[in-house]
Amino acid sequence: MTEIVKYVYVIIIFLSLFLVATNIKGKPFYHF
Repeated sequence: MTEIVKYVYVIIIFLSLFLVATNIKGKPFYHF
């Protein structure tokens, strides 16, 4: 169960980094 949680956290971190990168490029891909 803990391994699944670790993978979920990694996926969330990568998604957040991807959204930040797209915002820096000038494409407002997603707004919070």
